[in-house]
Amino acid sequence: MHKRNTRTDLHITLPTEEVRHLDRMARDLSRTRNDLVCEAVTAYRIVQKKTAVQAAMRADAEAMAEDNRKILREFEPHAIDVLMRGTEW
Repeated sequence: MHKRNTRTDLHITLPTEEVRHLDRMARDLSRTRNDLVCEAVTAYRIVQKKTAVQAAMRADAEAMAEDNRKILREFEPHAIDVLMRGTEW
């Protein structure tokens, strides 16, 4: 089942100078003010999702690094040397 791309009216108040800038951009790009605001909101959501994914990946990497440090502390230095020599890179 497909989600329909529905729209909801949203009334916002922006500083006058921002609206003037938005109108200039819309005119220069042959777009509507509404198009630009929709694109900006969508772009912001994408950035937020990417930031969240990057933070989760960083947290996972840090957790794995800590686990690796714990494992290495449990091994004798000689055993680590043997393992490293026997590993094909």
